[in-house]
Amino acid sequence: MTMENIKLLSVKDIQTKLGISAQNAYTIFHRSDFPLIKFGGRLYVRQEAFLKWLEGVESAC
Repeated sequence: MTMENIKLLSVKDIQTKLGISAQNAYTIFHRSDFPLIKFGGRLYVRQEAFLKWLEGVESAC
C-alpha cells in the first residue's frame, strides 16, 4: 500500500457518511475497539480500517 492509496476519514467524514450527529461520531471515535489515528488534537481513521471495523460491528448485532 502506498501513501497515495491511503484515505483518512475525519470525524466530520464519518458523521456525514453515517448520517449521525457530531456527538455520536466522536463517541464512535472514542470506542476502545475503534481503529483511531490521532495527529495532535485531530482524529482520523483509515477508510479501509473503518470499513473493516464497521463489518465487525454489523456481525456482532
